[in-house]
Amino acid sequence: MGIKKVLVVDDDREWNLLLKMRLELAGFRSEQAFNGKEAIQKVNEGRPDLILLDITMPEMDGWDVCKALRDRPDTKDLPIIIISSFSQTEDIERGKSFRVKHYIIKPCSPKTVLQNVSAILSPQGS
Repeated sequence: MGIKKVLVVDDDREWNLLLKMRLELAGFRSEQAFNGKEAIQKVNEGRPDLILLDITMPEMDGWDVCKALRDRPDTKDLPIIIISSFSQTEDIERGKSFRVKHYIIKPCSPKTVLQNVSAILSPQGS
């Protein structure tokens, strides 16, 4: 089955790198994107098994990324975990409307993120 690939999409370079390192230590492959347009480009280059996605980013925000991915037959079911400081009920409901797997509110620990990723990508979570 191979090593699962996670795309980390966040314009906060330190947070992005921290998540990338934690994922790799846990046995996942990890790629980085720092805005929504770059995320779509990375997906086009090689579909990840899961995306960790921030909402507030330059060039293309996370909501637009969700819409673009859900509108495509090849990515309509791609697992997405949103990690955002947007914590209002409307934001969480909007995430549900895009069928995200989890909505994690910042600040959060990398451990929490990793637990959610593992729950989705482990053989039992699939």
